[in-house]
Amino acid sequence: MNRLRFATGIACVCTVLAGLGVLLFGAVLYQTIPKGDLVNYTIIGKMKWLPGLVRGLDKLADPFYRGRKPEETLAHYELRIDPAELKSVERAAETNDDVYLLNEGADAWIQGELHADGDVLPIKMRVRGTRYNHWRFPKKSWRIDVRDGKLFRGMEEWNIIIPEDRAWFVDALSAWRAKKFGLLVAPTRFVTVSLNGSEPMLYLETEHWTKDMLEKLGLPGDANFYHAGEVGTSAFNPGWDPMGEDMGYWKKYETSVVSPQNSYEELEQLFWLLKNNRLSMEEAAKRVDALFDVDELARWHALSLLAGDSHVGIGNSRFFFDPTLGKFRPFVWDIHSAALVSLEQSPAYEFWEKMLPLLAYRERTYQFLRDYLQDEQIVHADLAEAERLRSYIERAAYRDGRKFYSNREVKRDLDAKMAQLRGNIEFLRQELAL
Repeated sequence: MNRLRFATGIACVCTVLAGLGVLLFGAVLYQTIPKGDLVNYTIIGKMKWLPGLVRGLDKLADPFYRGRKPEETLAHYELRIDPAELKSVERAAETNDDVYLLNEGADAWIQGELHADGDVLPIKMRVRGTRYNHWRFPKKSWRIDVRDGKLFRGMEEWNIIIPEDRAWFVDALSAWRAKKFGLLVAPTRFVTVSLNGSEPMLYLETEHWTKDMLEKLGLPGDANFYHAGEVGTSAFNPGWDPMGEDMGYWKKYETSVVSPQNSYEELEQLFWLLKNNRLSMEEAAKRVDALFDVDELARWHALSLLAGDSHVGIGNSRFFFDPTLGKFRPFVWDIHSAALVSLEQSPAYEFWEKMLPLLAYRERTYQFLRDYLQDEQIVHADLAEAERLRSYIERAAYRDGRKFYSNREVKRDLDAKMAQLRGNIEFLRQELAL
């Protein structure tokens, strides 16, 4: 009997140790492998219970994260959608195993109402985004369109985007910097949203690329507004970037109402420049100068360097052709943050290699950064705005119960983004010998 008890005890201890080992193994994988790779490219993604268990344990500490009380209150509104329609779309989106392409029916428009400040507006909305993180989990990114010719805050169509996809506060900081630099950026703000009575969820709200949005910025609304081909354009290679492959993959958000300005002639000139590898530096510079304001390009490049994001990657390129100038103007959109590499290396993306072909052109970027980074008041204001944006959203992020990440991960990510922003400033100062 004693031997049986001893053997049973040993078996129990081994079982407990094995269980702890599995949990430890799951925790290590969860922390060391990027979440997208973990879900999509490893066997752990098939063992859905294991990451879920580790994440559930991680979230037990969520109530202990409070966040600073923001100086301003986030705007809030409520969306009320037919529960059956909403469930149908959510089920179609969440059962999708593709990284880039939504299942059929997952992007269907569903009808509802928007309640804000005592007003009720009829709307339709659909899931938006070009990667699974926008739709596979309980909290999703949405595009909202007001019906019956009505407007919400002067907008007919806008997006509410999960803020972790926009590096939390970094994209909003890039929008703030863009305005300081005289660049074009869509109206952007943070909001909280309730969906069918849910607890408030934190979102980054951006107006969609419409004629109304252009005219609010003092631009002609009836002009060609281009978007480079999107990720997922090819069903055979959904991660492929079609920007420089063929003009047929580009589309227009808005079109000139005057012929022949409603053609693709200016885009053909840009595309020819991107594709031609036989031009001398001087000839390429002349063509760049004909298509863009080079100083504006330099400020755009400087903005991307401060964030550490080349910006013109897959699906992020938006170019407005201003008929009053006869030139393209870039729109700032979806600038993340990353650690920088030496400025002596070639630009991170061929767009910059073609757009800034001469050292004298790149020197405009570097001189702009020198002036910016040598002024301590400017740098202090820059970092203060980053801190303000973080404190503005941190408490709401922690209280958002439908987000994918635990509060521990949110804090770690917020800390990392702030450290990257500071690190990039110091790195650029060293590179520019300031």
